[in-house]
Amino acid sequence: SAYEMILMGFERGELDNLQGFLAEDVFDSFVDAVAQREDQGLTIEAEFIGVRETAVMNASFDETTRVAEVTMRFVAELTSVVRNRDGEIVEGDPKAVKRQKDIWVFARSMGADDPNWQLVATDG
Repeated sequence: SAYEMILMGFERGELDNLQGFLAEDVFDSFVDAVAQREDQGLTIEAEFIGVRETAVMNASFDETTRVAEVTMRFVAELTSVVRNRDGEIVEGDPKAVKRQKDIWVFARSMGADDPNWQLVATDG
């Protein structure tokens, strides 16, 4: 799913493949967060277990701009640890499954050639 691809790309700091799926400001904030982790010598090792819940919370369409927006709620399960430069775990447990709750807003210009919805806002 797009959710899994974006979430895990962010966790792993692999953003190159995500640019077309993210609004510019969201992409920039992801780049800043990953750079900050790298500056601190931190790496994240994460494994996606699965999505447990998805729900559409809101949907809207602006007839003037022809932009549709859908607000989605996701509950996913994953394992995640943060390691320092020495490879020591400073956060998390590789065996503990944690629940991640996200509310994301996707948007798309209807009638545009690009069929992809873009992530335009995130709210953990």
